[in-house]
Amino acid sequence: MTTSSYHPSAQPSLLFVGTALTSSDFAERLRHTLSSGFFGQSAASLEDAVRHLRQRTWSLVICECAGISASNALDTLRLIKRLQPHAPVLFVSSGALTAHAVTALMRAGAAGVVEASDLPYLVELIIEELRAPQPTAPKPKSTSLLPSAEHDVNVELAEVLDSMQDALMCFSLPDHQVIFASGSVEDVFGYPLARFLDDRSFYRQIVHPDDFELALTAMQRGLRDGFTEVDHRVVRSDGSIRWLHRRMWLNYNAHGQPIRINDNARDITERKLAETALRASEEKYRSLIESSDSAIALYDAQGTVLYANQIAASSLQLTPETIVGRRMHDLFPLPVADAQLSGIQQVINTGFGYVSERPSQVSGEMRWFRTSVQPVRDANGLTTAAIINASDITQIKNSEEALRQSEAYLRSLVNSATAYNLRVDVQGNINYCNERFRQQFAWIAPTLIGLSPLVMVHSIDHETVMRAVRESLHITGKPVQLEIRMRTPDDSTLWTHWEFSAVPGLNSHFQEINCVGFDISRQKQAEAALQEANQQLEARVAERTAQLQHTTDRIAAIIDHSGDSIVLINIDHGIQQANHAFDTLLGLTEADYLDRQLSAFFQTGTGGELDAILRAAADNHETLRIETQVNPAHNQPRLVEISIAPVNRSTAAVQNLVCIIRDITERKHAEESMRQTLAREKELGALKSRFVSMASHEFRTPLASILATTETLMLYRDRLDADKINERLKRIRTQVAHMTGIVDDVLQLSRIQTGRVKFVPQPGDLCHLCVNIITEFASQPEYHGRLVYACTEPSIRTQFDERLLRQAISNLVHNALKYSPNGRPVRLRLDRIVDYVTLCVTDEGIGIPEEDQARLFDPFHRAGNVGSISGTGLGLSIAKEAIELHNGSIALESQINMGTTFTVTLPIIK
Repeated sequence: MTTSSYHPSAQPSLLFVGTALTSSDFAERLRHTLSSGFFGQSAASLEDAVRHLRQRTWSLVICECAGISASNALDTLRLIKRLQPHAPVLFVSSGALTAHAVTALMRAGAAGVVEASDLPYLVELIIEELRAPQPTAPKPKSTSLLPSAEHDVNVELAEVLDSMQDALMCFSLPDHQVIFASGSVEDVFGYPLARFLDDRSFYRQIVHPDDFELALTAMQRGLRDGFTEVDHRVVRSDGSIRWLHRRMWLNYNAHGQPIRINDNARDITERKLAETALRASEEKYRSLIESSDSAIALYDAQGTVLYANQIAASSLQLTPETIVGRRMHDLFPLPVADAQLSGIQQVINTGFGYVSERPSQVSGEMRWFRTSVQPVRDANGLTTAAIINASDITQIKNSEEALRQSEAYLRSLVNSATAYNLRVDVQGNINYCNERFRQQFAWIAPTLIGLSPLVMVHSIDHETVMRAVRESLHITGKPVQLEIRMRTPDDSTLWTHWEFSAVPGLNSHFQEINCVGFDISRQKQAEAALQEANQQLEARVAERTAQLQHTTDRIAAIIDHSGDSIVLINIDHGIQQANHAFDTLLGLTEADYLDRQLSAFFQTGTGGELDAILRAAADNHETLRIETQVNPAHNQPRLVEISIAPVNRSTAAVQNLVCIIRDITERKHAEESMRQTLAREKELGALKSRFVSMASHEFRTPLASILATTETLMLYRDRLDADKINERLKRIRTQVAHMTGIVDDVLQLSRIQTGRVKFVPQPGDLCHLCVNIITEFASQPEYHGRLVYACTEPSIRTQFDERLLRQAISNLVHNALKYSPNGRPVRLRLDRIVDYVTLCVTDEGIGIPEEDQARLFDPFHRAGNVGSISGTGLGLSIAKEAIELHNGSIALESQINMGTTFTVTLPIIK
């Protein structure tokens, strides 16, 4: 705020009631503004003020409100007015007075109430009050519409107001007519004064629409309380937008009724821009600190935490809010706290920071930390605090150690007598080779330096070498391995194994390629011999395996399909295992006979007790047979033949016996076993048939297309222009991509089912993921306008693997589009239900037969009504596996020719 100088005809007298107003800073500023000075008297108490008020007449009384209540301020005003009724009284408030108290003072006759922090505005009010009694002068460039008989505007005061950058307007009440306007109105508001004179509500039209309610509320508050302040934007006539600080106060008549509105407007656009830039800068640096992967904290000289980011606080099991104010000895063990506090005080006292790297035991593991302690200075350049930046550099240290080991390893290779070593420069020429390489290829030239290494390589491997060079340059620092054939003087083949590593220069561009190689000719010969031996061995193993499998199958068939009961008995512990025929024979379950003696279920004949016969078979290592009767639990007695034989005759003491019990009346168990086996084989055969059918159907068409296109290119390439050739190549690429997609689906399902897929859930927005998927499908012309998406909430945050969940949802949406007629909508709806989220994909397509729904998620299974619509039967299998990885579930509802709805339910993970 700019204030013009004041030149009174006589020296004014000012009485200051209160000690703060007599400070040297305030007095000097006031004297500088008034130029000619003033007579000032201070009164520390109200009693002193009364004494000075009785001694002389004062031009202005300025009363401090600090430490007094609103009622006391009113009593003070009434006392001053009784002693000097014509002396204007200004009150200086430190924020203790409410808006109602200010209004009461103004109604009681106070000339104004000013915040103690707004010294320039106080000076302006003093000038305004001192100039009020002056006679009317010729009209300045500011505008006054007061009748001269009622409002005499002082010319000098108008000149002061005109020289101010602020715009001041006065309105009469209650008609709101403009009675005064300073010359800065047009500069501040951007419109000529005539617009305000012609239209009393014009100021409402220039307020920015977004700030209209704010400005209107502030004006209403000012009319109610007698004073208000507000910051808002205005739109100027040239379209520019400016920020204004508006201060409005009321003047009252002797009866306490408001008679005038004073509106002071100041252009604060530059300040607002600076504040916005400052906030943005502060937010930027704060976000940098908060997003850092290091622990950052600010300490004072006593070791008190002034600030800590999230990582620093969480490392101590605290939050950034709860750690502030704590002492270092409250956070760390005493030796650690003493050492760190000493370092902080050293930095604050000397003004120089330091960086240290030390190992430390963390949860039983040795970790390396780099700690930077740097001084923090205030505006005067004094060091007042220290900032600590600690980061875990264990990985860097491990990398350095690995680099040293790698360097030692490579150095040993270079010095090894069995390894080839050479370096190739950027021109592709040898600039170094070791003695082993030179001796091997000395027959090519006396010196190999300056030659291309391709001279030594067999021509059929030139492209392999160039591809390895490009790969090593693309991934600098990672060795590229390859096996190539080198030339020899007798034109034979020398097999070698190489590692290429690009060596970067100072400018991060590669300087040379380091090549380390080994002679693997003998290894190749051994591999060839081993391969031949392996083939022979594999042939013999396959033959023996087939024989063994045949035997095993025969035994399994005998056991599984036999109508005889087969029981494994331990001589001391009774029945250990039995086939189903035994259960059927006895009419019992496994729990009824396990660990019980076989004799408990049979009646022996004249040959003696069954237990004695079992013991004899074990002791004599011989096979025995008996006939006896069995009494089933719920059937008539049946005659059986029991054949008893030792399991292993080679051991001295036989413990286990096998008993074959033949039911001479029925063979039901064998028939049931046969039916079960046939069912399993049928199921496996059906799965095999579906896979073969899918593979033959899905691969035949693209392969035929590729073959036809290839033959066209081979036969008519010279007759085709570039566009047609490119079109056919694009067709081949499309078919290859289709087949690759099928293979990828098979591999993806295999990886998920075998647990080899990487499942990495991350925090994300399911709404955002679904919108992206819908957008991707909607961008395809054939699906334009068919997708309808709805979500009950604008954002649903949870943790999920975006790659797997995207594939699952995409498969459901793609199937809905594929199996519904063109033009029919496909709806995707996302709902949140407490701690779960449901995703529904609904189409109006061909539907799924009820008999196919139970097996719809089986690999390669497709509904019987898909007709000629292509597909692999893998999409739903992959979707189901991916959803179950998220601990979710998938269900379906479908009607033929009415449509299908798949419902996915996922838990919300915070």
